[in-house]
Amino acid sequence: MASPLPPTVYPLFSVVSWGSNAVAGRFLALSGLDGLTLSLARFLLATPLLLAAAYLSSGLRLPRGISTMALLVVAGATGIAGFNYFFYSSLELVDAATTAFIASLATPLTYTASVLLGYERLTVRGTSGIAASIAGLYLLLGPTLEGGNVLGPLLAFGAALSWTIYTLIVKRLVGVLGPLEMLAWASAAGTLMLLVAGWRGLLEAAPHLTPLQWLTIVYVAVVPGFLGYLTWNYGVERIGPAKSAVFIPGVPLTATILGAVLLGEILTPLEALGGLLIVVGIYVVVRS
Repeated sequence: MASPLPPTVYPLFSVVSWGSNAVAGRFLALSGLDGLTLSLARFLLATPLLLAAAYLSSGLRLPRGISTMALLVVAGATGIAGFNYFFYSSLELVDAATTAFIASLATPLTYTASVLLGYERLTVRGTSGIAASIAGLYLLLGPTLEGGNVLGPLLAFGAALSWTIYTLIVKRLVGVLGPLEMLAWASAAGTLMLLVAGWRGLLEAAPHLTPLQWLTIVYVAVVPGFLGYLTWNYGVERIGPAKSAVFIPGVPLTATILGAVLLGEILTPLEALGGLLIVVGIYVVVRS
């Protein structure tokens, strides 16, 4: 069915929802919910929705072949369990904007890994984008590291590395499974891993969560966790991966704006300059 909305609306919605995920996660972290518990709660809600959407879309074929299943397990471990655990755990220690900026370095990291693996050709523009992102990261992290907070940025960088590995695996899996099927099965695998590690913590935390906390968990599960991925896939299908990727810098920008409005988090001028350089670097990389 033809959509009445312009195709660019879909990736734009995705990046805004993903930016809001950082702010919502920061709120929950400040209210005492740890990264593992939040990750598990989120995907216990989001994964059934993704499986249902994949089933309605294409019938949700069972993955075949040991190599395909192994890649799906690694995708679940990195893109679902690993990324979200590192991302939300970082938000316990670092503000939403800084975490989102560091995690968004997955884009230049993926480009670098693709070049090293022979998937992409090294270009001057791509190299310039990486250099700008590194310079921006240095400026952004100066005040944070001076305050002795090393663990928070390291966790955010762990999220970026996890997403880089996940993205490289996706490039291999989408030729075997459809993008929505791949996401649904990876989400199921990652959720099982989170369940094994975090079920006790969720059972202990659940009775003490306030209605606002539950509402926020439902939000991060349904909007950035379910609708964000669906609209991203639809946008990529309509306008292609290259044009969709141009919107990726909107994730940390949205986190910065919403963090200031909703949580009162304001970047210093130097941090803002660093964040801007990271955004410029990401944009240059995806356009290379």
